[in-house]
Amino acid sequence: MPTALETTDIAKKEFGYDNNLNEISIADKYQQLKQIVIANFDSRTWFLTEAALCVHVSCLFKDATNPLALIFIDGPASGKTTVLDFFTGLPMSLQVDKFTPASFLTQSANVKAEKLGKVDLLPKIVYKTMLIPEMGPTFNQPKEMLMENYAILTRVLDGTGLKTSGGIHGLRELNGDYLFGLLGASTPLSQTAWNTMGKVGSRLMFLHVPARLDRNGRLIRAREVIASNLHYKTRKKAVRDATKEYLDWFFGRFKPADYSLPDDVPDHLRSKDKIIKQCGYLPRSVDWDRDKDDDIAIDTLAFLAEFLTACRSDIRMWTERGEDNRTVTNSSGVVEEGVDRFATLIYNFARCHALISGRQYVSMNDIPLALAITLSSLPDDRRKAMELLIDDSLKIKESPVGEFDKQELMKFTSCNEKTAKVHMEKLEILGLGNIETQVGSKTVFRLNNDLSWFTNEQFKQNYRTWERE
Repeated sequence: MPTALETTDIAKKEFGYDNNLNEISIADKYQQLKQIVIANFDSRTWFLTEAALCVHVSCLFKDATNPLALIFIDGPASGKTTVLDFFTGLPMSLQVDKFTPASFLTQSANVKAEKLGKVDLLPKIVYKTMLIPEMGPTFNQPKEMLMENYAILTRVLDGTGLKTSGGIHGLRELNGDYLFGLLGASTPLSQTAWNTMGKVGSRLMFLHVPARLDRNGRLIRAREVIASNLHYKTRKKAVRDATKEYLDWFFGRFKPADYSLPDDVPDHLRSKDKIIKQCGYLPRSVDWDRDKDDDIAIDTLAFLAEFLTACRSDIRMWTERGEDNRTVTNSSGVVEEGVDRFATLIYNFARCHALISGRQYVSMNDIPLALAITLSSLPDDRRKAMELLIDDSLKIKESPVGEFDKQELMKFTSCNEKTAKVHMEKLEILGLGNIETQVGSKTVFRLNNDLSWFTNEQFKQNYRTWERE
């Protein structure tokens, strides 16, 4: 593998040809970019970069419906915004440092009616990827504001435009093919944010790939940073240059001579030249033959979509005093969204990954990213519980894979016994498993047999693959 300094030189070479000026494949170019990212940063950064590339190419498919919206979730200074910086300044992206969903179609009283169209955000991001390096403020809002933000995002992420009505400008609407990508970064969401999201059926997907370094690992990492002769800005620029060259070259592979404008294209993009000026490539130019997809991979994606649909369901729960004066938890069941939307989103991530890898069919090579997004898109309490169930590398865990006891859950999530009990009851209501009281009053949660894929060898091969590069 080339060193960081060597990859800086590689990034400067013209992409698309080897040293003998022979045209190379997308697969080869993808591997070259991978080498550059890993040499300058690490395999975890590459995993995030792959996901970001998927969002950037998601408007290429003729049959694309819902825009892909992916939010990187992790603690501060964990490399989330570094990856977003790889894509700044590209013709197919638009960075927005301060963002409110109301800006998609403004009702601002400070803007004259004749100038509203010039400040609306939605027309500016059609067929582009909107980069939002800090989405924390969007999620860190009072419940009423969160509900309003999610409602707007949910509607915009249908990809067909937006209608708003305000006291100043009245009814405003944009209708048509408003497909785009959204790539953001945020610190972990509050439980209130997750609960509110579940009530409006959000289209947002998340990716949480923590480095999980122990104290010794952090010391080693700190020393590497201090001792490195290659400045962070230099490394970031090398990857940004390589990313730009890859995407310019990649989109150049998909410019059909018989290209026709997308159906319902917005008025301001009603020519091929205007579309290229807007985003630098030709969207909706790739026909995807689903019959070529690998059947096992499709079955796996369907399983993940059904699992995510169940886990993102809203649970109506409350506590009350029983006749014996004990606190009893009651539930009216779950409010479950249809599986179609998550199936579409997860499949689109998989085929975007296939496309940037040089394939026009989905295979098991696309499952690690789809799996990571699926698990990351669970509400925080459910994600942590699933991690405790399925990850046999956790030092805190003594129970076999596929189960945990209440004490392990309390330690892993730093919660008290009452909260751990509620978490386990939620998982049972969602149909993920069953609570059992064993000898000695030990309370255990065991995963249902129909979710046994999370405990088999195929799952292990696709779980946290960035740690094995």
